[in-house]
Amino acid sequence: MNTTKSKLYLSAIVLAFSAIFISCKKSDSPDIPQSPGPIITAIGTPTGDITNALIDPSGGTLNSADGKLTITIPAGAVSSATNISIQTITNMAPLGLGFGYRLQPEGTTFSIPVQLTFHYDNQLLQQTAEDFLGIVTQAADRSWNALLQSSLDTNANTVTVTTTHFSDWVLGRFLDFTMTPSSSTVQKVIPYS
Repeated sequence: MNTTKSKLYLSAIVLAFSAIFISCKKSDSPDIPQSPGPIITAIGTPTGDITNALIDPSGGTLNSADGKLTITIPAGAVSSATNISIQTITNMAPLGLGFGYRLQPEGTTFSIPVQLTFHYDNQLLQQTAEDFLGIVTQAADRSWNALLQSSLDTNANTVTVTTTHFSDWVLGRFLDFTMTPSSSTVQKVIPYS
């Protein structure tokens, strides 16, 4: 995403939140609802082929069958040869995009963080602004946790996160926010002379 477009999205967000903040007074809403807590859903079900690789202590990479997820395991992350697999699953994440991925062996803990890189395209975005993309994971209690430290690369169309454990992972968006203009044309404003 170019810098001008990023600044436009950021300006729109700041303007929207400023308008909300300015228009609200403490007495306007005495009973502010509390956050409902983590969102819990069913777990995803397998939908596609499994890819796997035997990764030894020297490290390696593995791609999902659809090419949308790459796992990069650095040297020293595992102490012995480990069969690593990626299973495409249904996406049960709130605001999730595309498929989910079950990384196995589930519960595996790595000595050094591994890198998960999600690849996206315009079709997957579904008119979502790239700036709102992030990665979420489902915990053992079936709650979804957003990983705010994910890294977005708009030139490569990737979102990357590091982790020390395997579970179910999904590319998603942090906000369900879209801006649709009322017109595709801009009216020219003539300044006073």
